Amino acid sequence: MKGLFIKDFFLAFRNSRNLIIFTFVCLIMSLSLDPAFGIGYGILLMGTVALGTLTFDEYDNGLPFLMSLPINARTYIREKFLFCFLAELIGAAAGVLFSLLASLIRKQPIVLEDYLSFAAGMLPAMFLMLSLMIALQLKFGAEKSRLMMLIIYGGFAGIMIFTGSMKDQFLPQLSGPVAFLQRQPPLLLISVLLLIFLLLVGILYRVSVKIMENKEF
Repeated sequence: MKGLFIKDFFLAFRNSRNLIIFTFVCLIMSLSLDPAFGIGYGILLMGTVALGTLTFDEYDNGLPFLMSLPINARTYIREKFLFCFLAELIGAAAGVLFSLLASLIRKQPIVLEDYLSFAAGMLPAMFLMLSLMIALQLKFGAEKSRLMMLIIYGGFAGIMIFTGSMKDQFLPQLSGPVAFLQRQPPLLLISVLLLIFLLLVGILYRVSVKIMENKEF
């Protein structure tokens, strides 16, 4: 797996231009918008760069060559998941630093706890999205997987718009469950959310391994 990590690192950052662009864009976003916006953008950008290594692997029959090496489908998928998570973690850390720097430049109060909380909330959501993208791209290819993600995003957006337009009917029905959740200890809620997150990632990991094992090389 170490060799796969080294390969993906050089694929993701094969020249210094990618790092320069990442640094420049995150800093500009943090300065021009809310400083915390740079955190979300950093996580998204680094995750996208990490996912791009899968496209490079598929280019010019790269996957059949990789599968001829002493690795298997499970090792390959495990490395992809770990590499994407580490890339997002780096993006989150860089985003927090850029947000702190932007706050100093703009002479705004530094709220490190808020930045860290925002990063902690964004990381699982973005990693779950990347896990889904890995499975979709392995199954349908890069172009079709992007189209399917657009459809999924569009469906979520439609649900949100519909829910917003019907909030007067929905809110009274949600008052009971919301009050119940507010009475629960925060640690319990976080534990339940973490368990759901791990369960979904585990399912997507197994699905990705199954897709990879069924591929013909």
